[in-house]
Amino acid sequence: MKSRLLKGALVASLLLGAAQSAAAQDLKAEDVRQPQMTPELARGELNYGLLCASCHGKNLVGTDKGPPLLHPVYHRGHHNDRSFYIASKQGAKAHHWNFGDMKPVENITDAQIVSIIAYVRAVQSANGL
Repeated sequence: MKSRLLKGALVASLLLGAAQSAAAQDLKAEDVRQPQMTPELARGELNYGLLCASCHGKNLVGTDKGPPLLHPVYHRGHHNDRSFYIASKQGAKAHHWNFGDMKPVENITDAQIVSIIAYVRAVQSANGL
């Protein structure tokens, strides 16, 4: 009985993940809810726009060059803040998407990364992620 319940929960989880994935892929930049902006988040939004948006899209929805950061796979429990920091500084091997490896962001500072992470997390939170 317990095994059947676990299998059912796994199937439900996979279906929910697929539905969330489809919803994230269909999300348009203009549909993304913005967080209550603070000076720190405004800096993060500016840095994101300068250093990340060309691949990860306006309002985190992705482009043909990079995945959407407004996607369940990037929630804190799966990709914590440190993983964003490391990807920015050292790059990242492709493992969830078919966009190829992410190269390190040239000349990015620790302060810029901190502000970008705060902005990304605030947008994710404003959109229920």
